Amino acid sequence: MSATQLSQGESAAGRGHWRWAGPLAALLVFAAVVLILHRQLMHLHLRAVLEQLHAIPRRQVLAALSCTAASYWLLSNYDVLALAYLRRAIPYPRILFTSFIAYSFGHTLGFSVFTGAAIRFRLYATAGVSAIDVATISAFCSLSLGIGLATIAGLSLFLSPGHASQILHLHHNWSLLAGLTLLGAVALYALWATLAQGTLELRGWALRAPGPAIGLAQLALSVADLSLSSAVLWSLLPASAHLGFVPFLGTYALAVIAGIVSHVPGGVGVFEAVMLFTLPGVPAAALLGSLLAYRGVYYLVPLIFGTLLFGSKELAAQRAQLQRAQELASFYIAPVVPQVAGALTFLAGALLLFSGATPGVEQRLAFLDRFLPLAVLEVSHLAGSVIGLGLLVLSRALFRRVQGAYHIAVWLLTAGIFASLLKGLDFEEGTLLALVLGVLVLGRRAFYRPTAILSERFTPVWVASVTGVVALAIWLGVLAYRHVAYSHELWWTFALDGNAPRMLRASLSIVVLGTAYVLLNLLRPARPEPAVAGPGELARARALIAQCDTTLANAALTGDKRLLFSEAGTAFVMYQIAGRSWIALGDPVGAREGAEELVWRLRELSDRHGCETVFYQVCAERLALYVDLGLAALKIGEEARVPLGEFSLEGGARAELRQAHRRA
Repeated sequence: MSATQLSQGESAAGRGHWRWAGPLAALLVFAAVVLILHRQLMHLHLRAVLEQLHAIPRRQVLAALSCTAASYWLLSNYDVLALAYLRRAIPYPRILFTSFIAYSFGHTLGFSVFTGAAIRFRLYATAGVSAIDVATISAFCSLSLGIGLATIAGLSLFLSPGHASQILHLHHNWSLLAGLTLLGAVALYALWATLAQGTLELRGWALRAPGPAIGLAQLALSVADLSLSSAVLWSLLPASAHLGFVPFLGTYALAVIAGIVSHVPGGVGVFEAVMLFTLPGVPAAALLGSLLAYRGVYYLVPLIFGTLLFGSKELAAQRAQLQRAQELASFYIAPVVPQVAGALTFLAGALLLFSGATPGVEQRLAFLDRFLPLAVLEVSHLAGSVIGLGLLVLSRALFRRVQGAYHIAVWLLTAGIFASLLKGLDFEEGTLLALVLGVLVLGRRAFYRPTAILSERFTPVWVASVTGVVALAIWLGVLAYRHVAYSHELWWTFALDGNAPRMLRASLSIVVLGTAYVLLNLLRPARPEPAVAGPGELARARALIAQCDTTLANAALTGDKRLLFSEAGTAFVMYQIAGRSWIALGDPVGAREGAEELVWRLRELSDRHGCETVFYQVCAERLALYVDLGLAALKIGEEARVPLGEFSLEGGARAELRQAHRRA
């Protein structure tokens, strides 16, 4: 069987504060993009953008929806090809369900804790697919996207060098050279995929050529999918754009690549900035309206359908009289309840913050003014933003199945629904929050851990993500009210049309509360490191090892490891600290009932000390548990059992082994 290591990174030793480098770089890129957008849009009014959004003809929206449906259907075929490459047979409805859920969440949320990779692992793992195979599927899908982007960008640069030279400020010949280089790289991959024999060694992985059927289908599928996804935005552009589809393909591919490279969640802002910069011939207000429509059609609509699909399956699981439906729902849904609920809660929090930073509909505010005092509207607006910040914080604990976070999130979502209605009759926002609340309630059994919420440590990625959302909400408010003459009196202005003062008060509240919570979390003193196991702990461990059927458990008795026991004392995990890594040897030893909580406790202890968690040489049966912790599976070797009585180095099959034996 394969020896597998679960870790948060390749090596945490010596990294220290370097783990903040990636998230901080993403924040800097995000800040630069916001600055570029601010300069591009400083002369626009939000009302003009919304007018352009509402002016998009219905037939164009329907065409965009059709292209979106076709694109997501084609995306499922990435998984079909990957499974064919692995020679694994899984029913197509299962593949379609898994890929749609994974892509609908993965497209909207680009960072690792929310990506479709974790969802794909949990759903495919229940079908008997190994961790290494799931990693291969994810890599295959990512490679397919890269091939499609390279092909489309290369074709656009080669076929429309004039347009490329204009937007990239490159000489005509450089555009041709860049296009030929990209197409040459794709051609080399196609030749390797169709003609290569044997395997290709790459960083410890043995890659087998997929063959002409899979390789050529992969190339055609990636180009078709990206063409359809770009057609979604192209069909939403105003008629005055006069932009050909082939030149637009290259611009779209460039914007997608920029969003991926930036590591900004969902490429939000980066994609739009590249589009505004490379399409100067399209009026900014009209282009921004089309981009908003594109985000809604290609990202939000599939996310809503994915959530409804998820919720319907989970609802079926609650109906005991439909045994078959219950089995299917548990089979498909139960493994990913925390990931989906956490992602939706994060999005709900971001939605409330963005809503609090933008003006309400005047007609709805006037209607509320007839029945409610102004104080109710003011308090509801401020409460909505504070609730949004709370949901952002709680979403991390939901990923970790914390029971207290579930109960608080339910109450906050309920309060958020009322706040949405009372601050401006925002029925659309309330409906989305109710949808998230329904999914959370239906999956309540997945949140069973009694860990205190305040004991949860923030990671650099999480701090960067929350900071980015808060910063984006504040920037939206500044952009929406940039024509307002700011003064100290605005802080104390309370009026029905006082949208700008409400935005200022809400922004100040979330900045103060968010900063206080993050500082409280980050500046909390670390606990002293646990000591090496003493005689008493070794005696407790020896009793549990006597009932265990794995020889690796005896390594705990060497006396050089630290032991963490479950609260009931029926299981333990052995680990050691090396640099900034807490490395556990093997799976927990003892009763399975306490093993899951034990794994979570070790992860939380290492987080409190600002360190990384590693589980070395774990069994395949428990990989899903480690993936829930946010760890990555790495294959680091092979194990085998050889009957020595019958083993011999003689014969042609052992020729290479004989040579290796002689060299040794």
